[in-house]
Amino acid sequence: RVLAAEDNAANRHVLRVLLEPLAVSLTLVENGREAVEAMATEAFDIVLMDANMPVMDGLDALRAIRAAGGPAAATPIWMLTANVFEEDVARYRNAGADGVVRRPIDLAELFAALSDASARAAGEAVAA
Repeated sequence: RVLAAEDNAANRHVLRVLLEPLAVSLTLVENGREAVEAMATEAFDIVLMDANMPVMDGLDALRAIRAAGGPAAATPIWMLTANVFEEDVARYRNAGADGVVRRPIDLAELFAALSDASARAAGEAVAA
């Protein structure tokens, strides 16, 4: 169960094409506010969060999800962005991001993030 917050239609299409062969359940939203709302009503195994979006940017959405508490606050959230300078990554991590997938999408990073989320979800299911 993947939630991807991405304002650019072409980038949403790329995500859909990349993730479709993996048989993931993909929910796409167009801004941070929609991501926060989706997290409040559905359970996801991972969030891929664009850093720069209208209405509510990725960092504000990340902070809101973490601050809301509950199970959603523990969901892995990976920033999806071209802004990957050391200070950018530090800012994402300080806000509560689990990692960064650089854009143009680095497939190894994307698949590592998905693998990590899958392992966490399986571990939680076994522990429950």
